[in-house]
Amino acid sequence: MRTGLAGSNEGSAHAVIRIAPRVALAAHRRDTRVFQDLSVPACLSRVLRSYDVELSWRVAGTDPARSYCVQYEETDLDFVQRILAEEGLSWFTEATAEGREALAVVDGPSGWRPIAGDPLLPYVEHSGVAARADRVSSFEATDRVGVGAVALRGYDLTCPTRDLDASSRVDRALDAIDERDAELYLHHDDSQEPDVRRSRAVHRLAQARREVELAEGRSGCERLAPGRVFVLSDHRAGSLDRRWVVTRLSHKGRRLDGERGTSTAEASDYENSFLCAPAERACRAAGSVAAHRPGHRDRDGGRTVRRRDPHRRPGPGAGALPLGPRAANETDTSCWLPVTQPWAGAGWGTQFIPRVGMEVLVTFLGGDPDRPIVVGCLPSAAAPPPFALPENKTRSGIRTRTSPEGHTGNELMFEDLAGREELGLFAKRDLSLRASRDAEHSVGGDLRSAVGGDHVVPTAGAYEPSVDGVVRTQAGVRPHDDTSGRTSRHRRASRRGGRRRLERRRGGSALAAVARPRDDVRGRRRGRGDADAAGDLEAPGPRSASRSPRAPRSCCAAARARS
Repeated sequence: MRTGLAGSNEGSAHAVIRIAPRVALAAHRRDTRVFQDLSVPACLSRVLRSYDVELSWRVAGTDPARSYCVQYEETDLDFVQRILAEEGLSWFTEATAEGREALAVVDGPSGWRPIAGDPLLPYVEHSGVAARADRVSSFEATDRVGVGAVALRGYDLTCPTRDLDASSRVDRALDAIDERDAELYLHHDDSQEPDVRRSRAVHRLAQARREVELAEGRSGCERLAPGRVFVLSDHRAGSLDRRWVVTRLSHKGRRLDGERGTSTAEASDYENSFLCAPAERACRAAGSVAAHRPGHRDRDGGRTVRRRDPHRRPGPGAGALPLGPRAANETDTSCWLPVTQPWAGAGWGTQFIPRVGMEVLVTFLGGDPDRPIVVGCLPSAAAPPPFALPENKTRSGIRTRTSPEGHTGNELMFEDLAGREELGLFAKRDLSLRASRDAEHSVGGDLRSAVGGDHVVPTAGAYEPSVDGVVRTQAGVRPHDDTSGRTSRHRRASRRGGRRRLERRRGGSALAAVARPRDDVRGRRRGRGDADAAGDLEAPGPRSASRSPRAPRSCCAAARARS
């Protein structure tokens, strides 16, 4: 209620009083919260109970349900009006039998109630005297051209090929002007059930045509109220003598006692002005845009959580929006959020799934808070970039983290500092490089390989190394339980008919180290009792091609070029 002194005249005061229903208090509280797996009346009851307002649900059929619904930086009143408008429902306030205030929700003519007492109100044209009770002193109807058709189109992430189109058109027989070509196209309606979509199209058409046929008038009937039906009679335009539902009502009154020349009968004066619509037509509330928030949501308080329904969802995503203090528990704050990817083909593309604890940037498809989507991640003081700044300002790349509870991971790094350009690849565990056909490695400088374990090179075809410089081969040994024998730790073999050949080409000269068959070498060495000479190499020098009388006793030999 709001009061104010409008002025005074010869000792009398003029006051303006604005009285609103109790539900108007909901316009003074703004919040952000999530409702999941609740019906629409359950969502509304949860909001209205804070204001001691009952919900009178007069909707035929199954209660509409929502698996996910967000009140996003809206007042409670805006949220209630938006949800009802999206469902194509009308509402008004009324008093209960106990004297409490109730919010009545209706879906059509069956939900209207007649005014108290006799609903018949005769039309008596106003002639300058105060309007009498139970009379309509002024009544004018308007008929406008409006939308004649509505087409809905939706999209289901779980089934992109599913047909989600629905439409509704006016009946030409009911309108003097053919309005069916005036179509309203809504391309992001998210209802997915066919029956729901068809009824949603009918509701959208009724909403678009809510002001096509309206009437306004004045009366002295104190029994008029929004959502109540009266019957007009005795109008000079007989077509207006029908049932009308009040959609808006303004009261005006004067207290005349104290004014000079007034009698007791004329001590008070009351009049109201009203808007009404034909009661046989569904009067739908207009949609609200209060919740549509184009642009991105800031990251304050945002965090990713677990995935919800991972087997039913087509892609990754989970998140918790920064909600208000009245969010009941963690279940209410989390929801499944689709995550955008640079590429997304049919089984191919890129895949980067946000991890628990990451802060993400969230926007909304079509500005609808019920359709959030993650468009990226944001570093922060709690989650710094992978490469420290500013010393690594020329470094780019990807650094992952072992999951769960890892401290290191894989890394692909690009260093672009002039004179220190580098590409680094690090595998936390295994590294697999595969080529379906050919592979070529070209190194402009030195190439060094360090192997901590075995080095095995299986070759299906020929193995032909070509070296223009010096070849050095070193092999370490490790003892077995039987210390009388030794084995090589590094094996590198290319067999041709029982012989192993190592060639080095330098200019026009060549040097070869030849390993003879095991039996032949063992026979040569049996006289010296050398049991582990089976792997010895025979390396003829440039001056003599015969075998050296003092062969080495290791299982490896080195061949060195001499100038």
